[in-house]
Amino acid sequence: MEELALQVPLVPPASGGLRVQVVVGLATEDGRRDVRVYSRPDRDVEPGAEPGWVCHAEGVLSPPPPQGPARAPVDEPGGVWPPAGAEPVRLDGFYERAAASGYAYGPSFRGLRAVWRNGADVFAEVTLPEAAGEPEGFGIHPALLDAALHPAFLLDRPVQEHEDGRVWLPFAWNGVSLWAGGATTVRVRLSPREQEAGGAEGERGLRVEVADALGGPVLTVDSLVMRPADIDQLRPSAGPEVDGLFTLEWTPLPVPAPDTGAGHREPDPADGGEWVVLGSQERGPIVPGAVHHPHLASLVSALDGDGPVPSVAIAYLPALGGPSGGDAGTDLAAAGLAASERVLELVRGWLAEPRLVDARLVVVTRGAVAIDTSEAEGASETGGASDTDGASDTDGAGDGGLDVAGAAVCGLVRSAQAENPGRFLLVDLDPDSEPLEESVRSAVVWAAHLDEPQVALRAGRLRVPRLMRAGGVSSGGVAAPVGQPAWRLELTGAATVENVKPVPCPEVLEPLGPRQVRVAVHAAGINFRDALISLGMVPGQTGLGGEGAGVVLALGPEVTGLAVGDRVMGVFDRAFGPTAVTDARMVAPVPTGWTAPQAASVPVAFLTAWYGLVELARLQAGETVLIHAATGGVGMAAVRIARHLGAEVYATASPGKHEVLEAMGIDEAHRASSRDLDFEEAFREATGGRGVDVVLNSLAGPFVDASLRLLREGGRLMEMGKTDLRDPERVAEQHPGMTYQVYDLITDAGPEHIGRMLGELGELFATGALRPLPVRTWPLSRTREALRHLSQAKHTGKLVLDVPAPVDPDGTVLITGGTGTLGALVAEHLVRAWRIGHLLLVSRRGPDAPGARDLADRLTALGARVRIVAADVTDAVAVADLVAGVDPGHPLTGVIHAAGVLDDAVVTAQTPERLARVWAAKATAAAHLHAATAHLRLGAFVLFSSAAGVMGSPGQANYAAANAFCDALAAHRQARGLPTVSVAWGLWAESSEMTGGLADADLARMSRSGVTAMTADHALRLLDAAAEHGGHQLIAADMNTRTLAGLPVDGL
Repeated sequence: MEELALQVPLVPPASGGLRVQVVVGLATEDGRRDVRVYSRPDRDVEPGAEPGWVCHAEGVLSPPPPQGPARAPVDEPGGVWPPAGAEPVRLDGFYERAAASGYAYGPSFRGLRAVWRNGADVFAEVTLPEAAGEPEGFGIHPALLDAALHPAFLLDRPVQEHEDGRVWLPFAWNGVSLWAGGATTVRVRLSPREQEAGGAEGERGLRVEVADALGGPVLTVDSLVMRPADIDQLRPSAGPEVDGLFTLEWTPLPVPAPDTGAGHREPDPADGGEWVVLGSQERGPIVPGAVHHPHLASLVSALDGDGPVPSVAIAYLPALGGPSGGDAGTDLAAAGLAASERVLELVRGWLAEPRLVDARLVVVTRGAVAIDTSEAEGASETGGASDTDGASDTDGAGDGGLDVAGAAVCGLVRSAQAENPGRFLLVDLDPDSEPLEESVRSAVVWAAHLDEPQVALRAGRLRVPRLMRAGGVSSGGVAAPVGQPAWRLELTGAATVENVKPVPCPEVLEPLGPRQVRVAVHAAGINFRDALISLGMVPGQTGLGGEGAGVVLALGPEVTGLAVGDRVMGVFDRAFGPTAVTDARMVAPVPTGWTAPQAASVPVAFLTAWYGLVELARLQAGETVLIHAATGGVGMAAVRIARHLGAEVYATASPGKHEVLEAMGIDEAHRASSRDLDFEEAFREATGGRGVDVVLNSLAGPFVDASLRLLREGGRLMEMGKTDLRDPERVAEQHPGMTYQVYDLITDAGPEHIGRMLGELGELFATGALRPLPVRTWPLSRTREALRHLSQAKHTGKLVLDVPAPVDPDGTVLITGGTGTLGALVAEHLVRAWRIGHLLLVSRRGPDAPGARDLADRLTALGARVRIVAADVTDAVAVADLVAGVDPGHPLTGVIHAAGVLDDAVVTAQTPERLARVWAAKATAAAHLHAATAHLRLGAFVLFSSAAGVMGSPGQANYAAANAFCDALAAHRQARGLPTVSVAWGLWAESSEMTGGLADADLARMSRSGVTAMTADHALRLLDAAAEHGGHQLIAADMNTRTLAGLPVDGL
């Protein structure tokens, strides 16, 4: 086990059992495999209330080491026993004292028999209790391993150890090797380790060695990090209150290498019949031996001439002549409709040709699905600022390069797959890859031979979609307090991430003092200090968020150079909330074209790097600089600044992030691992023995010593770390001629200096000399997950929280389809639950719609002001007029697009006209709403989509295409910093224009497929959960996942 991070304790529920899943990924080229452990209660619950899967741990498995433990045998527990010079420790009442402190060990875990101390090390003898059962079936019995760690409680500990409601639990395991199994009695040695580089203050590190009764090695752990946890985390939980939300997770499925053996030989296109490629050969992937046809009619003509019948035909979407999309809403909708019409024609023609009944059509798109390739769910990744409109290059969920038109095509083909299992395959290529590349060609060949209806290629790996429970506020997220005008996230109670909760902060609305500015926060940067505070590692600190970006709301006395409405970024005080107050000298204008997350990512990282390298170290052109942890926020900023100054950059990072260093332009000779000390000799050799002029350091322990030795005469080490601070005078004695300087941006620089540096940086950003960092954005509701992700040090670049505008109860919410069954239910729910006071209900017939008058009366009786309007939302001008006509005294705060029509028929009976009719009401209207409101800061923009677009639905190819477009539009908007969620609904129990045509046979078929109708109450609770979740696309449905798991994947 190369590494394992324990995220959430696995606590048995008060009643019932637990379902546990261990998910192991496929092996990479070097033999490593990702592994995750999930659980959820296994109990009978009401439909839709089934708790979601919780990820308890994630790690990396690696091939076994080639040799035994590194420590010499004389130093192992297998030497003299008890160890020479060790003093025995009394264990009377040990487990009783442990229970009083929060560690309730039952008989199966009370295996500690004897303990000795020798200096800082602790030795112990541990036996597997009889109550724990036999060791067979385990590498090492869990109770035995747990008891082997119990001596850790006897290491030096603070006096107030258990007075704050915390217990210490294993958090991160590194270098775990199992050398033998079957032990029942073991000898244990626990050795304190110096704090790991980048670790949190207050963490406890151990090396663990376990030997059997004869001294033979059983288990070694290079590093075990302990962290505090709230005792309440170890108590049974009733589980989440609402769960019926799902997401699509794209699981990696690496393409086997061509030379991995006969069993993994790349398929030959000639196997099982001829392959053909349809469309422009220059625009499509190359397949050896495949015959090219410019269009389907050409293939049919060849068949008429007795040509061979292919087994596979590949149709590359851009090669079919359809547009791939634009940026304005109208352009996006037109492109999606045109592409869908062309593919509908292709699909109908394919199915109409009887000689192709046994052939498969592979429809190839590029960047048509939004895939988050990060380790963590819920995050979207963006690159630097665009040179045009502020849209960003992205590599995650909400991909700014998403082909929205291609997404619609995928929806249409999914419906065709549901009607014709085995006849179609969807392959989505990486938007950043060239279609003629070898990896793309190979991926298309492999995909055609998989038992999967849809695959996507990202970064050289095939991924397949899997339906996953989404989690959300009810499973660990953070919900904004209802009716609270001013709030922010802070650490409350015991120091654990779970206690990061909303707290009122009325002081941010009080009159401002001199030089103060009040800002509506749109995004907030996350820094390692925030993770430390959330774990209680910064004494006396509970506030989170030291930087952000937003819009000026008010100015205090003596503030110059700013005006209300200005977009600003800078150093904030407690920015994890919608409103913050800061010193006006520490903010600067947001560069033109930047999104709020990009702006929020800049201040701390670039100011810290600039202050250290430019202001303190005085780094000059031609000098050499070593930047440790160069893939983090400050590290990446430092690399960019150093290059701007003309310095030669050397960098370290963990081995798994060296690809990132390479992408940053740091070649092999200039990069090294941050996990060992080899960088010292490597860089000394690379510099011809001279060493480096400057080190920007954040590491600890021997890494500091090695960095000091690497400095040339007159060198400067700038210390940013907080865990291993040295005495500068002592360093000067040990390293004459060197400068060692500890610095802290906020403490040392001060507001005036920070303001001046922000101005200097702003000029460099404006000229393009510097660019912002890659940003991974998390919704504010997922702050706890973001803090956990940061604390595991697996990220690169900057993590940023997107702070959505609150839905203003005094604002107006526009609902399309507002007089229909679902629209009316939603309208009443918004007034009752969201406390919305002003509604604009839009439908084709408006006030003349059946029941419209009664609806208005009910809403008015609830205290809302209602305006019902007849308008054609497929008309861009009409939609623009609706938005412009909203009372400025109650500005638009939310949009819910619930309009839509059906025109069901099997795909062979669909026509362009039927497609266009359904498309207009759903997709075109959504695009118009997007275009008309993109300039507004809304609190909610909710698209009512359908599970038909995600899973495919027989007879609804047109509807599936339109809804898949809406799902992609949501990703498109989120990538541009616009709040959006597309909710792909399952079946509502209430009869409406959308469901009234369903016969009993249809409902029975859906039930057999694991989908049942939702009550309105449950569906509206899911709407609330979806609005709070933060993801761009969610499936809301009552689904029996066990039934779904038993169905053919292309028959859903």
